[in-house]
Amino acid sequence: MLRFLFIVLLLFINNSCSDEQEAKKTDDAKQEQISKIDNGEAKKRKQQVKEKSGVKSKKKQSKKKKTTKKKKKITPAIVRDLKIWPDDMVIGDINAKVVLVEYFAPTCPHCYSYHKRTLPKIKEKYVDTGKIAYVFREFVATKQDLDATVLARCNGDVEGYLKFIEIMLQTQRNWVFSKNYREILTNMGQVGGVSGENYAKCLNDKKMVEVLMANTRLPGKFPKFIGTPAFFINGDIFTKPYTFEELSKAIDSYLDKK
Repeated sequence: MLRFLFIVLLLFINNSCSDEQEAKKTDDAKQEQISKIDNGEAKKRKQQVKEKSGVKSKKKQSKKKKTTKKKKKITPAIVRDLKIWPDDMVIGDINAKVVLVEYFAPTCPHCYSYHKRTLPKIKEKYVDTGKIAYVFREFVATKQDLDATVLARCNGDVEGYLKFIEIMLQTQRNWVFSKNYREILTNMGQVGGVSGENYAKCLNDKKMVEVLMANTRLPGKFPKFIGTPAFFINGDIFTKPYTFEELSKAIDSYLDKK
């Protein structure tokens, strides 16, 4: 009886051992499969990282190439200074010792005030007597400024130019803020001797527009330039109030220089 029980116990132990071995084999197989999957995923991730780093390095290289390219400087067709140019609108003696350059804009209310109150006195004392050369230069701040100054310059003569400028300044409220300002300027031109056809040609005159742009660029090079009207006497910017008294003092000081 004892012998029979011993045999049964041995068989039970063998079966349990075999079950453990089988379970161990199964676990080992699963672990091996998991490790294969993990290795595969790791390889994929490494490949993805390489690809991403390659893309990034290419982007960096392309950015470096872009930054290393030198930017081409755009040189204006016309470069201005404060001397008298052939296309300048000048009154007085062009060979005078003192040259006063006024920068103005047709849409500028302060320019209108100056032209009404101070300019006539300056003309009487210094221009009509031949003491100075007085240069009118446009500062184009808006599309209205451009179209207006083109109209004033269209016939090319100083007298007609000044008449147009004075009318434009006096009638600012009628055209500056109007949606139909171009039509108003066209009508103004016809009254002043510039046909609509000629005005259209002048608006498309690239050389004339470039002259106006060159005039506009120059005062911006002076740190003390704050807007129009602005005045330069023999190349020096005038920074005091543009009253007749202050301008007279400045002009006289240049006339007195030997």
